[in-house]
Amino acid sequence: MEPYITLLSDDDYSTEGDCVKSAIMFAVYRSCGKAAKVVFPSLFLNVNMLQYVLERSAELKSLIANTNSYYANELKCIPKQIYKLKDLESLSLNDTCYVKEILTEIRTHCKKFVSLSLRGVIKTEVALAIVTFVPNIKHLVLSFCRREDLMLILSGCKELELLDVRGCTGFDAEISTMASRIKTFMSEGSYVEEEEEFYWDDFTDPELYDGYISGLILKEILISPLLILP
Repeated sequence: MEPYITLLSDDDYSTEGDCVKSAIMFAVYRSCGKAAKVVFPSLFLNVNMLQYVLERSAELKSLIANTNSYYANELKCIPKQIYKLKDLESLSLNDTCYVKEILTEIRTHCKKFVSLSLRGVIKTEVALAIVTFVPNIKHLVLSFCRREDLMLILSGCKELELLDVRGCTGFDAEISTMASRIKTFMSEGSYVEEEEEFYWDDFTDPELYDGYISGLILKEILISPLLILP
């Protein structure tokens, strides 16, 4: 097990607090640029601190930035930092905002990239971005994906080994047949037929998002065993 620093959530702090910023900066300093994994739990991400971490984590392999859609603008710094993350293998986001821009950069700079997780409505432009920019993706986790967009992904991503689309809509025998080649296909809770359309763009009440108000943005940062200070 690799050594790590865990900064626990504290509801009394916001991402603007000096204590939070100091803790994040200390964790990044102790990583010496060797952080392998960074996790931002679901809350109001601070774009400046997210950028601060990414700028100093050149060997990052896994990034989990779980904000909610109401504050998705905080993810805007990610596309600008991708070129530094050449070892990035896995990305998990709680929103599809900026996905096209992010995947465009990943195609160019992240040759080891194999895993993508997206929460939020998977619109056609997002499905197209996945097929266009990361067609060789191995692991894909999606939510709120419609039948036609799922078929697009199944047709375009031929090397999928794991596809998790639990809770999506429009599943039928054709989808099952197309997905039969995938080693791990998870579709529990998905609907056979389209139900009432869900308009995510009109769903703007922040009180209704799950896991959104918690404390500290940086939960875990892994450090190279050779760089632990006495």
